[in-house]
Amino acid sequence: MKLALIDDDSNIRGLYKRIIENHFSDTFEVYEADSVKSGVDLLKNTSIDLLVLDIDLGDGTGFDVLQAVKPYDFTLIFSTAFNEFAIKAFKFSALDYILKPVEENEFCQAIEKAIRVNEKENLEIQLRNFFDNYEKKNDSRKLVLKTVGELHIIDINDIAFCKSDNSYTTFSFFNADDIIV
Repeated sequence: MKLALIDDDSNIRGLYKRIIENHFSDTFEVYEADSVKSGVDLLKNTSIDLLVLDIDLGDGTGFDVLQAVKPYDFTLIFSTAFNEFAIKAFKFSALDYILKPVEENEFCQAIEKAIRVNEKENLEIQLRNFFDNYEKKNDSRKLVLKTVGELHIIDINDIAFCKSDNSYTTFSFFNADDIIV
C-alpha cells in the first residue's frame, strides 16, 4: 500500500515513519510532503491508498489540500493539535482523527483500521468481478491481478502470455505494459 504523510513538522513526519517502519514495514511505501503545495503535487502525481494529514500547514490547511484534489479515493486520517476541527474532518470522510502529541498505540490502531478498510474494499472489488464473470458465461471475462500497491482488472482476452518465475508471474499483454504478480 502507498501511504502519504503531509505535515509541515519534519519531526512529526519522522516519528510517523519510525512507527510505520517498526510496526508496518512490509505494508507501506511511504511518501512525504510538508505543505499544501507539495501535498497537492504529491497527491496529483501519486496514487495513494492512505493519507495521514495535518490540518495546520504553513501555507494553508489540510482541508485546502483535499479541496484541490477532489474527488479522492484514498483513506484519510487527520492528525492535528486542534480538536475543534474534528467535525469538519469527518465531513471530509476521515476514517480517524488523532490529536497531537500522538501516542504510538493510538496511531497504530488508526493505521490498522485503515488497512482493514482497504482490504475490505479490495475484497468487494474482487467479489464483484467474480460474480460479473460468473453471470457472463459467453461475454468477455475479467481477471483481478493484485500487485504491491494496486488492483488491476484486466480482460482475459488481452493477455498475450504468462511467465512464471518462482513465486512471481509476469502477465504480458498485447497492448499494455507487463504486470508482475
